[in-house]
Amino acid sequence: MKTMLRITLGLIILVALVAFVGCAAEETKPPTPAAKKPAAKPAPAEKAPAGEAEGDEAPNPILKAKVGDWAMYEMKGGMKMKYEVTQVTEEAVTLKTDTMMNDKVVSSTETEIPLKVKEVAEKVEEVAKPKMSKGKATVKDKELECTIVEVEAAGMVTKSWISCEIPVNGIVKTETNGDVTMQLVDWGKAE
Repeated sequence: MKTMLRITLGLIILVALVAFVGCAAEETKPPTPAAKKPAAKPAPAEKAPAGEAEGDEAPNPILKAKVGDWAMYEMKGGMKMKYEVTQVTEEAVTLKTDTMMNDKVVSSTETEIPLKVKEVAEKVEEVAKPKMSKGKATVKDKELECTIVEVEAAGMVTKSWISCEIPVNGIVKTETNGDVTMQLVDWGKAE
């Protein structure tokens, strides 16, 4: 059981990294810390806004992260995970991850996600070339437009539904070999 959980979590991390692949090819400016935030400029008409998919790329909502953004997921087996943005710099976004069983936090970690991901993207592409498609998913009576990222690795097929409407990593749902392993149950954005 622990081995399967590790494999599943490993594939979830891989899919999250694949989401960065879409934006790695284009030089996209990372979010500016709140203290130094300049006035917003309209994006050129031919480019998608930061974090959103462009062409056959996966969306990368982490590029729009703000301190206080969060997403809560239910995992197969009843475990829940909450990801919350705790710090944003020009180089990275720091996520606090609370793992819960029976609504009690059993572990809490912080992870720094680099925003300049060209090297990470190249390594992910060496492991598995993602397939992209469009789709929809519904959470809390809200229909979300999604990019579906499919990765085949280690004899497993993992699909993730990613939406720019969802903060933190944008993941709405993840399936491994057809079984839902992670499902978004709630989310919130910083004000």
